[in-house]
Amino acid sequence: MHVNAREFDSEIFIDEKDKWIFRGNEITLKEVLDHFKQNLFEDEKGVYIYNTMGNLAEKGYVNLLGFPLHIFNFEQKGNQSFFYTDSKEILDVKDLIFYINSEERIYCKKYNDSKIKYSLTKSVLGVLTMKLVEIDNAYFFEFNSIRQVLHFD
Repeated sequence: MHVNAREFDSEIFIDEKDKWIFRGNEITLKEVLDHFKQNLFEDEKGVYIYNTMGNLAEKGYVNLLGFPLHIFNFEQKGNQSFFYTDSKEILDVKDLIFYINSEERIYCKKYNDSKIKYSLTKSVLGVLTMKLVEIDNAYFFEFNSIRQVLHFD
């Protein structure tokens, strides 16, 4: 996927407050942000926005100081637990790894990703605190029969 794409620095960065910035200006247009978030990928070089125009394709790399994506809702359906993201993804809890950083901010990544991080909104964190358990000095989130370790980074 995305093999013959032109690669360049998009000059976009996500700041510490998770705002998308281009040449010193915050990107605020919802349609633009939605497009960027829905087309965000990673490879060995970094995180990039993938764009196509006709037969042309490009990878515009972004710099991450903050979290580019957010989980804003949690839903439990039977024995399955899902998270809804601002990139229009619905993520199964089984596909996520949970972390807590030195600022005590909880976030997660998909198993196949190492660079793209999802921040959790306060409402989702409220739900997760009810699912947090400690066993032998280790912390877990329990989702019915699924136990997810909370890793320290």
